[in-house]
Amino acid sequence: MTRFSSAFARSIPLLLGICLATSSVAADLVVVSNDTGKVLRYGPTGAYIGEFAATTNAKSIAADGAGHVYVSSSAGSLAAYDEDGGLLDFVATSLFGRLAVDANQVVFVTSFFDDIVSAFDFSVSPPQSLGTFIAAGSGGLDGPTGMTFGPDGDLYVSSRISGEVLRYSGSNGAFLEVFATPGGNGPQGLTFGPGGDLFVANDDTNLVVRFDGTTGAALGAFADPTFDATDGMTPVFGPDGDLYVSGSLISNSIERFDGTTGAFVEVFVSSGSGGLDFPTQFIFVPEPGSAAGELVAVAGLAAAARRRRS
Repeated sequence: MTRFSSAFARSIPLLLGICLATSSVAADLVVVSNDTGKVLRYGPTGAYIGEFAATTNAKSIAADGAGHVYVSSSAGSLAAYDEDGGLLDFVATSLFGRLAVDANQVVFVTSFFDDIVSAFDFSVSPPQSLGTFIAAGSGGLDGPTGMTFGPDGDLYVSSRISGEVLRYSGSNGAFLEVFATPGGNGPQGLTFGPGGDLFVANDDTNLVVRFDGTTGAALGAFADPTFDATDGMTPVFGPDGDLYVSGSLISNSIERFDGTTGAFVEVFVSSGSGGLDFPTQFIFVPEPGSAAGELVAVAGLAAAARRRRS
């Protein structure tokens, strides 16, 4: 495998997230409703808007910050959409675990039972499989769930069964270290915050816990959702800098927490709104017509990085 970008290029999605989180860009929340197979869209107030795209059997979602949204489906495909839900391209695959994507439109997919991470190149049409990026069980990987790129360009994966967050090289998938140990049988979704720390949703403790983004040292519980967590618990920083956490197959909601203190703010998407049933991964995308120049500038930065690599 040769088509993996530099640490700088891989940091572009994080830079975009920071840009969104510190700006006034209006954004919608787009979430996978796992048990209905739908991808649902909610406005800046949490009000239901409608289906994001004509999807069936949707399981996971990610965005690359350059206008592309990726959705995995247990029906046998991994598809790319524009930010308004228009289908751009797809590749046939039986993989439908959690997703992460880099600035070069390489999409990474976990396989929980195979203990691997695979990759697909969406910069070409039709998209091409790049094979296995993280080998089976590498570094003790056992039940990979959450996955994200860090500010250092490396890939961080929550190993649910072993209760660890593992760090892998962003260029070749080589195991680097056990970065953090949330413990238990529960670390799931994870994200880096605007300040560079790592936030991990742990359904074993029903908390979002915080770790130093450089050393992996535990910094304690950050947010305590009101729902009882199960599979699918995911933290995402929103355009307002607050932390949003998906509920469970029981609560079917998304809650909002102060991005600085972790204090509970509100139930942002109420239980079952729009038919939401077992929310898993979710993202924020600009409202139609509201993508400000700063978003274009970040996308341009990613393009420039790719040109320098070519």
